[in-house]
Amino acid sequence: MQKVSIGDAFSGDSPALRNLSFGVVIFGIFLIFSVIMAFYNAVENEKHKELKIAAKETANLARAFEEHTLRTLRSADQATLFLKNIYEREGRAIDVAGYVRYGMLPSDPFLIMGVIDENGDLVAGSNEPFVSANFSDREYFRVHIDYDSERLYVGKPIMGRLAGKWAIQMTRRINKPDGSFGGVAVVAVDPYYFSDFYKQVDLGKNSAVVLVGRDGIVRARQAGTSTVAGQDLNGTELMRQLAVSDAGQYVASRQDEGITRIHSYRALLAYPLAVVVGIDQQEIMQRAEESMGNYYPVVGLICLGILICILLLLRFVARQKAYEEDLRAARTFLEAKVEERTRELSALNEELKVMNEEHLAMNEELQSTNRELWDEVAMRRRTEGELKHRNDELAEAYAELNTIQLQAYQQDKMASIGQLAAGVAHEINNPMSFIISNLESLHDYLGRLTSFIAVQEETVAELASIRAGEGDREETAAMFGKLEDARQALKVDYVIHDVESLINETLEGAGRVKDIVQDLKGFARVESESRPANINEGVESAINIVWNEMKYKASLNKDYGELPLTKCNIGQLNQVFMNVFVNATQAIDKWGEISVRTWAEGGNIYVSISDTGCGIPPQLLNRIFEPFFTTKEVGKGTGLGLSVTYDIVKKHGGEICVTSEPGQGTTFTIIIPIVSG
Repeated sequence: MQKVSIGDAFSGDSPALRNLSFGVVIFGIFLIFSVIMAFYNAVENEKHKELKIAAKETANLARAFEEHTLRTLRSADQATLFLKNIYEREGRAIDVAGYVRYGMLPSDPFLIMGVIDENGDLVAGSNEPFVSANFSDREYFRVHIDYDSERLYVGKPIMGRLAGKWAIQMTRRINKPDGSFGGVAVVAVDPYYFSDFYKQVDLGKNSAVVLVGRDGIVRARQAGTSTVAGQDLNGTELMRQLAVSDAGQYVASRQDEGITRIHSYRALLAYPLAVVVGIDQQEIMQRAEESMGNYYPVVGLICLGILICILLLLRFVARQKAYEEDLRAARTFLEAKVEERTRELSALNEELKVMNEEHLAMNEELQSTNRELWDEVAMRRRTEGELKHRNDELAEAYAELNTIQLQAYQQDKMASIGQLAAGVAHEINNPMSFIISNLESLHDYLGRLTSFIAVQEETVAELASIRAGEGDREETAAMFGKLEDARQALKVDYVIHDVESLINETLEGAGRVKDIVQDLKGFARVESESRPANINEGVESAINIVWNEMKYKASLNKDYGELPLTKCNIGQLNQVFMNVFVNATQAIDKWGEISVRTWAEGGNIYVSISDTGCGIPPQLLNRIFEPFFTTKEVGKGTGLGLSVTYDIVKKHGGEICVTSEPGQGTTFTIIIPIVSG
């Protein structure tokens, strides 16, 4: 073939050849432009996606920090109510330090707890040795002097006189028997307790988490490595947003920091505080650009590849003309080759005849071999009889293995209960604490009502005496005034109103204890038979058992679908769900998210449990269901949890699937067939 160049594609006498060359060039330019525009759109979409993820992340963290703050404030509120009730009943005989030592009052996270009398003097406190001081000039004391708001007051961060640390003072008014001001019950919380909790969640070096009051004063703020308290945020975008809505999102910049953040905020409905979480917008955009930066060389290579393809196509067009001439010469050469090949095939036919004769001899040998195979079949039938006898023995061994396996399930279940026992005890102790406090308040209210009834009976008796002697109206009015004074002094109306609230809280706490005990009782019961059950109820029961371990590590998202009843061993399936929830919780290092979703489809029930934990390396995915295989530290796992889980699911005729990405999280999907009862 003669030598050609790319320029030959645009020359010559063929118009079709020239038009094809120009079409190739135009099509290549269009492809390069399309690739560049597609990459630009991908970069913009990645930025938008990262912003949406950041907004969702800040909203979830704001909700989690709100729950943590509410738990702390409720604990402080319970402590002040306890001190108020004891001091109103016992006076200065109250022993606050003793209550802390014997566990009647929590010591963490409070700096100091105590009682300040009507003169502003600290008369009882948890500090040992006890040191008194006067606090009559403090705002958290003076706010209660004129009236009783009957609510917890959350003060601004100030330097404590006794502890010598910054503290947030929380107080409730103490009343004397006649209803006048008798002092305050006070609990001091270190604002850095909240900041240290915020540090546990890594949001980036320029992130910020703020606990701010409705008055605009910061209670605690964690921004990067800086921890502050007491800043005034009045006039900022946050306070304008709080004035409009109790929860939401906004984007704002701080002039002193020069950082633009995406904020999510949530106001505490029960207390005049709000939690705000902010993530650096520039850091998010940089993350999106870095993730797409690896594609710049790819785009360049694609454009270069398109250019090379265009040049190759042009060269192909130029060579096409030369190929046509070469093909004509090749056709003549091939015709000569075909004639030569025909002669060779004739010789091969003669060789095939000889091979057929050899095949006939081989067939005779095969018939002899078949007769030997029939003899082997007879011997195999005798062997099958022996195998049947051994199969009967294996069936008996299998029945015994099922019994041992059921015992292993129960042992793993009780081991799991043992690991969670401390958390369950903590869950029971919380409602029991406020049940005891409410019962003490009820005892005090009963004494007031008894005193009032005694005064009332005495007044009725005197009225009867006056009526018998036909006394004057002034004496009768004086007795009714005495009765009314007693009613006001004993706060009978308030007692009657508050009794119902105390009883409802007590019943709610008792109900929580009952639910936890019922779930533990059902989980520990040995079940060997199947029965129709609701899978959603089994999942919820497992969550109740592991909740105390889960709630300090992750937020929980539940999406239950409508499921039909299915015949199964619900006790064993509860063990499956609990093992997966415990693994998901332990996979999260600091704070994350756990999601559970159920649905029915195609004759099966699906239960999907996902976490945002550390994930499982690909090389270990095929070993996680092996007995005694574990990646946990010594003493923190037996390696039987997922093995037992796999056996239980297979025993129900189902499947368990797992997908995981290191650093992103893991998803377990449990598939149970629907069996009608």
